[in-house]
Amino acid sequence: MSNFGRWATVVACFLLAIVPSFAQDSGTVSGRVTTSNGEAANDVRVVLLELNRDMFVDDDGSYRFENVPYGDYHVQAVSARFGSAVVEFTLDSASIEQSIELGQSRHRERVVVTATRSGRGSAEVVQPVIVMDKND
Repeated sequence: MSNFGRWATVVACFLLAIVPSFAQDSGTVSGRVTTSNGEAANDVRVVLLELNRDMFVDDDGSYRFENVPYGDYHVQAVSARFGSAVVEFTLDSASIEQSIELGQSRHRERVVVTATRSGRGSAEVVQPVIVMDKND
């Protein structure tokens, strides 16, 4: 075998040894979103905040994010009927299951803030309006 053939074999073995370690630096985050009484919440948007990735849960309340790099994360679940919740976790293995329980939303009233002496509804304001949700 020539010197080139030996070097090619050594490089190939090195690459085969190192590539699997890079592939394992990401994992899967999955779980199930439930209501406060344990039933599946099926109208929920789940957001992996640090990666700005989102999805809607399946009919049984389950969600799954694949190819998530190892690290610390927050997952937010938002439902118009059941409220919202945020959970914090660390992904440091191939997969983690993170269940989320939503409580009943307590306050869903729309609040209009104006800079006039008399309050006006959003339909009565002539100037541009910015609508903010409770997180803002």
